[in-house]
Amino acid sequence: MRSHLNVPLMLITFSAVGCSSGDPAASRGAMRSNNAAIPPGSGGGTGGTNNSTTPTGGRPNTGGAPGSTASGGAPVSSGGSGGTASSGLGGNLGQAGGGSMVPNADGSITPTTKTMLFNGVDFTGWTADEPGKDDTPTAPDSFVVRGGVIATQGTLNSHLLTNATYRDYHLELEWRWSATPGNAGVLVHASDLRALYGQFPKSIEVQLFSGDAGDFWCIQENIEVPNMDARRPRDDGQAYGGSESDARRILNLTDDSEKPAGEWNSMVIEARGRGIMAWVNGVLVNDGFNCTADHGKIALQAEGAEVEYRNVTLGPLGPKP
Repeated sequence: MRSHLNVPLMLITFSAVGCSSGDPAASRGAMRSNNAAIPPGSGGGTGGTNNSTTPTGGRPNTGGAPGSTASGGAPVSSGGSGGTASSGLGGNLGQAGGGSMVPNADGSITPTTKTMLFNGVDFTGWTADEPGKDDTPTAPDSFVVRGGVIATQGTLNSHLLTNATYRDYHLELEWRWSATPGNAGVLVHASDLRALYGQFPKSIEVQLFSGDAGDFWCIQENIEVPNMDARRPRDDGQAYGGSESDARRILNLTDDSEKPAGEWNSMVIEARGRGIMAWVNGVLVNDGFNCTADHGKIALQAEGAEVEYRNVTLGPLGPKP
């Protein structure tokens, strides 16, 4: 979510909407590091790259080598077998690939084993929120299952949210631009729908905007990072926060972690208490603390560009890097 004012936004992640004046690249330069710690793997799980060519609704090929974690490297995203199929968005609550979860008193869930959140077949366990369809009900669905992956289409700003809420977890997924690179994101601790500009759910967004992957955007929530003055540019008198008039963008630590357009990228997000850490292709890109939320839904974003998501897995936290 780069600017939340225009509906095809081109595009994952500035005006008074969230980015102040100045040179973001220069502000970020002193903070960049390619030698940051990498999270340990969150558990096993059979799988590998999903090479399915099955059309929408079919069962993908979920074979491949068992997931593994190289010494000192980023965890390998695992495939896994699909779960029970259901039709349409917002199917039965539950996890596509089984796994063990611990319920918390607030209704959130903490994973204890690695689980496939997306089964490669349909949207069991997920529900789409598409505000643009309120006025244009015949617009194409923003999210479809195509060839075993989640694909976005159309120009509506929309979100595909888990039905369940989670806390304290290790999230892995892969994404790529299937056409012109643009804007998308992964939202954590998502709660109230349409909380910003009538479109974006209350959350912390981990940006996928091409060239800026790993930025944080605060959406009616807030989080802090070290060296806030350099990493969170703002205008005179502008507050840090998550509302429309606040400085909501937090620059990532490196902009050279993404792969060329059309190639699959990996993202790892660890939500630990009120801290959030994010890695892109094994490189630490953001590390925040004192978040105003510590649990919520997980959401994938469609924001005008064609992006594909696959191998969306959730697992328990390992030792803190």
